[in-house]
Amino acid sequence: MNFRREEQIRDNAINDAQNSNGWASNRPSDYEGRMIYDRAFEDAQEANRSDEEIDAEVAEEMEMHDANAKGVMFIAMAIGLLFFSILAQGALVGYSVNYTPFVIIGFILTGVFMYMANGSNAFLNGLFYVGCFAIATRFFAVIVEYYEGVPYVNYIMADTTHLGDLIKYTFFYFVYICLVPYGLMKLVTMMVREFKTPKQQEKKLNI
Repeated sequence: MNFRREEQIRDNAINDAQNSNGWASNRPSDYEGRMIYDRAFEDAQEANRSDEEIDAEVAEEMEMHDANAKGVMFIAMAIGLLFFSILAQGALVGYSVNYTPFVIIGFILTGVFMYMANGSNAFLNGLFYVGCFAIATRFFAVIVEYYEGVPYVNYIMADTTHLGDLIKYTFFYFVYICLVPYGLMKLVTMMVREFKTPKQQEKKLNI
């Protein structure tokens, strides 16, 4: 058998192995040709299996690396969010303490605007919610001061205040601030509507 035919048989065997065409596609009919074809086909299949195993191992390693990277990123984000929450809670409550007169005036003014609109204006009710948020934040400082026995700002800034305590009050603050301002706004606006509706009806009847 000449060299060119041997190369052709090997090329056919490799092509069949790579394309999964099966043994019979280009397998020669003569004995010598079949031997060359079978040997080349098996070698090509073995090489394909090795490549697939390597690819699978690489893919598995990449998945593990991605999972580890996502885990590290998640932990870093959680820690960052925790410290941001502590700083946000400290800043919001601290500013409400430092600017107590403005907080009280803002709460009263937004309440007056809401009252003048009979508690039925969505924009003024939203503005009143901001006032409720501010006054509730200021009152949270009073709660902390009551339990800790020291002014809020002194407590937050003290070196003896542990991280666990800050986390505890941060958690309580965000639960508290999600419920109290909204509940206060809804209660007051409802009371205003109930109080002013009968008076408006009496005026219409008198006219």
